[in-house]
Amino acid sequence: MIKNSFLKFIFMNINTASSKRHVKSNSFYIEGITYQKTSSSAVKVIANKKGAYAGAIAIPSTVTYKGTNYIVNKIGAFAFANNYNLNSVTIPNSVCAIEEKAFANNYSLVQVVSNTTTPLAINKTVFGYATENCKLIVPTANLAAYKTAHIWKTFSSITDTFPFTVAGITYEITSETTVKVILNITNGYSGTVTIPATVAYNNVSYRVTEISDRAFSYNEKLTSILIGSNITTLVSSVFDSCSNLASVIIPSSVTTIGESAFEDCSSLTYISIPNSVTAIGESAFAGSGLTYFRFPKAITTIKYALFYRCEDLIFFTIPSSITHIEDFSFAQCPKLKTIICHIKTPLTLPTNVFCGETNTASCVLEVPEHSLEVYKTSDVWNTFGSIIAS
Repeated sequence: MIKNSFLKFIFMNINTASSKRHVKSNSFYIEGITYQKTSSSAVKVIANKKGAYAGAIAIPSTVTYKGTNYIVNKIGAFAFANNYNLNSVTIPNSVCAIEEKAFANNYSLVQVVSNTTTPLAINKTVFGYATENCKLIVPTANLAAYKTAHIWKTFSSITDTFPFTVAGITYEITSETTVKVILNITNGYSGTVTIPATVAYNNVSYRVTEISDRAFSYNEKLTSILIGSNITTLVSSVFDSCSNLASVIIPSSVTTIGESAFEDCSSLTYISIPNSVTAIGESAFAGSGLTYFRFPKAITTIKYALFYRCEDLIFFTIPSSITHIEDFSFAQCPKLKTIICHIKTPLTLPTNVFCGETNTASCVLEVPEHSLEVYKTSDVWNTFGSIIAS
């Protein structure tokens, strides 16, 4: 029995080794893409043997290896799966099949270009949830077909128009007269970026009215941003986790700052917010490096966790326009020392507004002179170590 088991073990390992040699001899790597031969004249794209795919990948329709031309007619199972830094993929017209989970879990994928004239039959695992925040660019003649095709129709937008780049900034046309800023998948954004109010392309002048939520988020190279005067909304998470973003100037055209817009911008020490801003979303500055903050005059609510984990926040002013302060707004702010509150009647606060490492006992609360005594007896407000009249 032992002898038979041993022989079986040897036989299995010989077969495995042989199989591995066979696969190796049938795969090759050219210009950043790994292929596997499927016949004497065809190959499919497989998982990259030299690390994950990243950035923008354009799959060619043919490839030459050791003097032989091969048509690229398939994208293999799991070929691009779990490639978290993959931003864009171009699929050639030569591809006739895409196997399961080929693009699964690609959370940074923002653009797929499909040059196949007919939408391929694919199952829902091919892209997984990647289509929810991804644009699909297809041939003009087949635009209608893709918009109704199974799986393909789930892309967040389907268009026949390619983005364009001017002065290092990439734009997507949103109407005959407007564009929005999107991720630059070729070079990325770094240093100081200035978004203009208008941009000219192909002899047409466009107003720059939007910034995509994925244009700058998680960008560790961005240090400063100047926003054009036609932008009205900073969408949710637009600058989320830009860890080296130090300064931001927001124009008076902006009325809304979305939730988590500057969350975890740990180097952000300066932001200029005009009084045109009437709404600031939840966690908009959570985890940022701000030391001081001035609320715009029209703000009425300090949203949930707005300054949560702002470890360098020292001082801020609450204007008289504020009518609500929500949970965890100033929680985990260990350096907080001074609050100037212009509200005459103390608001009823959740008990967790200043919780965690925020030590109100060591803070000074400055309030309207005629409201001093009522603040001293109001729940939560009365936890401040020093309450003085302004």
